Amino acid sequence: MAQLVGQEVVKDPHDPKYYALAAESLEQYQEQTGHRNLAVLEVRRATEQLVAGLITRLIFDAQSLDQNYLLLCNSKIFEPLDSSPKEITVNCERPLLR
Repeated sequence: MAQLVGQEVVKDPHDPKYYALAAESLEQYQEQTGHRNLAVLEVRRATEQLVAGLITRLIFDAQSLDQNYLLLCNSKIFEPLDSSPKEITVNCERPLLR
């Protein structure tokens, strides 16, 4: 199915490219916050939007390697059409448990 410019399209979150983008986002989160030893568990949702480049939005779970806590992360990756570097915005929070 063709993607229209500006339209956000839901993608298969199990596609390995979204796991790789989630891992890259989590790496940036660790650099920004000083958190260490985190790993992506699962990509829950992936969307793409074609604008003046490609915007990929991800919702994914991350976990500390010692398995002490989980994080719910939201990431936005903008890959411009020109040779500019990609821009990653990421935020992770501990989910509320019931």
